[in-house]
Amino acid sequence: MTTFFTRADASKGGGLYRSAIIAQLAEVARRIQDGVPASLKARVFAATADLAALAGWVGHDSGRYATAQRYWSYGIYAAS
Repeated sequence: MTTFFTRADASKGGGLYRSAIIAQLAEVARRIQDGVPASLKARVFAATADLAALAGWVGHDSGRYATAQRYWSYGIYAAS
Protein backbone atom coordinates (compact mmCIF):
# COMPACT_ATOMS: atom_id res chain seq x y z
CA MET A 1 0.00 0.00 0.00
CA THR A 2 2.85 2.37 0.83
CA THR A 3 4.43 1.78 -2.56
CA PHE A 4 1.15 2.56 -4.30
CA PHE A 5 0.64 5.80 -2.37
CA THR A 6 4.27 6.84 -2.85
CA ARG A 7 3.99 6.43 -6.61
CA ALA A 8 0.59 8.11 -6.71
CA ASP A 9 1.84 11.09 -4.68
CA ALA A 10 4.94 11.38 -6.86
CA SER A 11 2.87 11.44 -10.04
CA LYS A 12 0.00 13.65 -8.85
CA GLY A 13 1.47 15.50 -5.85
CA GLY A 14 -0.27 18.27 -4.00
CA GLY A 15 -1.60 16.10 -1.21
CA LEU A 16 -4.27 14.58 -3.43
CA TYR A 17 -4.03 11.24 -1.62
CA ARG A 18 -3.54 12.73 1.85
CA SER A 19 -6.92 11.61 3.25
CA ALA A 20 -6.46 8.05 2.00
CA ILE A 21 -2.93 7.82 3.41
CA ILE A 22 -4.06 9.12 6.79
CA ALA A 23 -7.00 6.69 6.81
CA GLN A 24 -4.65 3.77 6.10
CA LEU A 25 -2.30 4.91 8.86
CA ALA A 26 -5.19 5.18 11.32
CA GLU A 27 -6.35 1.67 10.42
CA VAL A 28 -2.86 0.22 10.88
CA ALA A 29 -2.54 2.00 14.24
CA ARG A 30 -5.89 0.55 15.34
CA ARG A 31 -4.81 -2.93 14.37
CA ILE A 32 -1.53 -2.53 16.21
CA GLN A 33 -3.47 -1.59 19.33
CA ASP A 34 -5.53 -4.76 18.92
CA GLY A 35 -2.29 -6.76 18.98
CA VAL A 36 0.13 -8.01 16.38
CA PRO A 37 1.39 -11.61 16.26
CA ALA A 38 5.06 -11.82 17.18
CA SER A 39 5.88 -13.36 13.80
CA LEU A 40 4.58 -10.25 11.99
CA LYS A 41 5.53 -7.53 14.45
CA ALA A 42 8.74 -6.34 12.74
CA ARG A 43 7.10 -6.21 9.31
CA VAL A 44 3.99 -4.41 10.54
CA PHE A 45 5.98 -1.78 12.40
CA ALA A 46 8.34 -1.27 9.44
CA ALA A 47 5.36 -0.78 7.13
CA THR A 48 3.79 1.59 9.64
CA ALA A 49 7.00 3.61 9.82
CA ASP A 50 7.09 3.88 6.01
CA LEU A 51 3.45 4.93 5.87
CA ALA A 52 3.93 7.52 8.63
CA ALA A 53 6.95 8.95 6.80
CA LEU A 54 4.89 9.25 3.63
CA ALA A 55 2.06 10.90 5.61
CA GLY A 56 4.62 13.34 6.93
CA TRP A 57 5.85 14.24 3.46
CA VAL A 58 2.33 14.64 2.13
CA GLY A 59 1.49 16.87 5.07
CA HIS A 60 4.65 18.89 4.48
CA ASP A 61 3.86 19.27 0.79
CA SER A 62 0.39 20.51 1.77
CA GLY A 63 1.87 23.15 4.07
CA ARG A 64 0.80 21.38 7.26
CA TYR A 65 4.21 21.43 8.90
CA ALA A 66 3.16 20.68 12.48
CA THR A 67 1.10 17.74 11.29
CA ALA A 68 4.00 16.51 9.17
CA GLN A 69 6.30 16.65 12.19
CA ARG A 70 3.79 14.65 14.23
CA TYR A 71 3.62 11.92 11.56
CA TRP A 72 7.40 11.81 11.24
CA SER A 73 7.67 11.42 15.02
CA TYR A 74 5.18 8.57 14.88
CA GLY A 75 7.23 6.99 12.09
CA ILE A 76 10.38 7.18 14.18
CA TYR A 77 8.53 5.58 17.08
CA ALA A 78 7.24 2.76 14.86
CA ALA A 79 10.68 2.20 13.37
CA SER A 80 12.25 1.84 16.78
